[in-house]
Amino acid sequence: MFLIPLGLLFFVRGKNYLYYLTIFFIPFTATSLVNSATESPLVASNYFIILLTIKELFYIIKYGRIKFPSLKENRKPFKFISIFIFVVILSLLMPLFIDGSFSIFSGNIADINYEFPVKFSKSNINRVIPLLLGFILTYIVIVKSSSLFVICRSIQIYIVSVFTIALWGWLQFICNKFNIDYPFFLFNSMAESLQMSEGIMIETGVSSFTRINSVTQEPSHFTQIILTVLPIFLVSFAQNIIIFTKVKDRIMFAVMLLIILISTSSSGLLSIIIFLFVFTLIAYINSLYKVRFIIYSSFFITFISTILYFNVPVIQDFLNELIFTKRFSGSALERVYGISVAWSYFLEYPILGLGWGVVTSHDLIVLLLANSGIIGLLAFFTMVSSIFSDAMRNIKVINTISFEHIYIYLNGFIISIVTYLITCAFVEFTWYLSHFYFMIGIIVAINTYINNIIKTKLHEY
Repeated sequence: MFLIPLGLLFFVRGKNYLYYLTIFFIPFTATSLVNSATESPLVASNYFIILLTIKELFYIIKYGRIKFPSLKENRKPFKFISIFIFVVILSLLMPLFIDGSFSIFSGNIADINYEFPVKFSKSNINRVIPLLLGFILTYIVIVKSSSLFVICRSIQIYIVSVFTIALWGWLQFICNKFNIDYPFFLFNSMAESLQMSEGIMIETGVSSFTRINSVTQEPSHFTQIILTVLPIFLVSFAQNIIIFTKVKDRIMFAVMLLIILISTSSSGLLSIIIFLFVFTLIAYINSLYKVRFIIYSSFFITFISTILYFNVPVIQDFLNELIFTKRFSGSALERVYGISVAWSYFLEYPILGLGWGVVTSHDLIVLLLANSGIIGLLAFFTMVSSIFSDAMRNIKVINTISFEHIYIYLNGFIISIVTYLITCAFVEFTWYLSHFYFMIGIIVAINTYINNIIKTKLHEY
């Protein structure tokens, strides 16, 4: 695939070409460069992260130092991230300790009676690699984004990438609608067993709807990723700040919002509902919109949605099949059963769980508990809450710095990551995908930049 030599070309070139290429391919979660029957696939973004890691190692060897923030307050996120990584690695001792004396559910409801013993193997290490690469991406985003230009350029490239996969989703929708061969093979190069098959449909009594996953593994991943940038546009509209151009901003927002609504992802619809509540709360706290406007808009959206549901048969059939029927489907039962057995595993091994990635649980809280124990849960939420509290504090002082784009980006990503984590409390926590780590990195980078500006201004007085 052309991405392998392209990555090597940018590796030997200077500047930030490889870094920007990495950011652009973060949403392409089904674009695999190397597939294996026994090992995890090497997706494009992870390949580029590995190349960036090698470049950082060369820098350390050449100059004998690691890039690290100079201010004490800017080093705090690194401390909490390091603690969580340490707990995850420490949890790998649990399979060694258990050594086959405990068996767990395979994760497949069709084979509910099959259990396999927990033993340490090479797969335990493989399961940690995506998380380590993710936090390496977080580190690289932080150290690369030392200037306002790089921060803004990084975010704009990410937005363009997400818009690109939204357009590709529309292409998938049009191809399926008019029975045109969809070029599935171009970007969905991951093994078929690891992604949604092409042409999967939801059938109702009146119509049929093709599921949309674009360049991701499944529709839920697709909608999760698109929702990471929609808040940025809403904040920019509220503050009358232009990201690209006024027309482009509104077209991009409309294209991405509409593709979520037709993606046939129940978790996507759940994410939108959660997003509206989170956006309303953050908008009120940070005074993005007037309270009266938020209340009227919420009532208007609810009213229009209700009218459409009860008066448009196609929409009613679609939602009934997607939400109300799915509650009793095999996938829903598998999720509920998986969470319940994962909770029982946590009760057996509450300190460090069974080891990172050993237990499948389609949520956030129980997954962390079952795989890394109460220590892992506390370390994760300490890390996230520390980053979040710093960001909310900086929102209060950012207007004095007079950087409008930093204001909308920080507000936007705060809303995005809170929406993502609350959604993951009900559906799968995609810790193995890179967009979560990119959001963490960008928020910390913006916090670091603001702290540096404040420190500089204090020295001027």
